Amino acid sequence: MPDPSKLTAIKNFPIPKQVDIQAFIGLAEYYRKFIEDFSRIAKPLTKLTKKSEKFAWAAEQQNAFEALKEKLMTAPVLKYPDFSEEFNVTTDASDYAIGAVLSQGQVGNDRPVAYASKILLRAEQNYNTTEKELLAIVWAVKHF
Repeated sequence: MPDPSKLTAIKNFPIPKQVDIQAFIGLAEYYRKFIEDFSRIAKPLTKLTKKSEKFAWAAEQQNAFEALKEKLMTAPVLKYPDFSEEFNVTTDASDYAIGAVLSQGQVGNDRPVAYASKILLRAEQNYNTTEKELLAIVWAVKHF
């Protein structure tokens, strides 16, 4: 069970200013393996850390901020890996991110062991759908 005082600190975390955004993202990234689709959720915030981007807090950033806070306050339901069982890897790709879930158990009744995701590089965003899906598979196998 998560520590209630830590949940309060996350719940009451103020909207980050330009200099604070990296600290919040750093906190969230520490727990990224417990957060499904982390890169997709965090993208509007990580864009703000680029020197080429003007810092502008809009609904997109607010939604990402609130979603990450909610994910950080929700206890993850990850299975402890059993190395005597087979692992399953499920991947997905979108226009700007790829994600993967490492799980164990029977298909349809499997439980996640870990999550992973990453933002695609600008060149990778130009790949067609098949290439992005294949990239997700290769990346996931290397990652896990």
